[in-house]
Amino acid sequence: DKSYKEVEEIILKIKEKTLSFKEIKIKYGVGEIKSNIKEINISYEEAINSIEWAIKNKKDLIFYNKMNLELILNLIDDKTKKEYLRKIFENISIEEIKEFREIFYHYEIYNGSLKKISEKLFMHTNTLQYKLNKFYEKTQLDMRKYEDFSKIKIAFMLLD
Repeated sequence: DKSYKEVEEIILKIKEKTLSFKEIKIKYGVGEIKSNIKEINISYEEAINSIEWAIKNKKDLIFYNKMNLELILNLIDDKTKKEYLRKIFENISIEEIKEFREIFYHYEIYNGSLKKISEKLFMHTNTLQYKLNKFYEKTQLDMRKYEDFSKIKIAFMLLD
């Protein structure tokens, strides 16, 4: 009968008490809250799914009810994942991937507003425009187009 906020508070208290276990990394996966005890096995499976995503993506806490695209991405095998990432990033260096990830992250947060993104990244709008064009030249994907944005988002989520 706990809310997700209450569950999170309990987990944060546990995390606080286990901080001294430096050699042990604890991850938390939380299934959906069920009102019927007969559904606890479903919540358990959801918790397993969310903790698998947490481990793969180096997150400490994942709630199943917050997972969306992650539900599908969690089912992709390593071979398929590597092939997809190769197709998207084959012409980009690791340093460039980090830089473009940062731009993409802010692009998503600020809904494509070049002014806000450039302010947040402390770069001129023309420089940002240049980098977006450079990304397009290297990948043939334009994050300003919805279809390409989706492909790029999936790639960065798989990369994490």
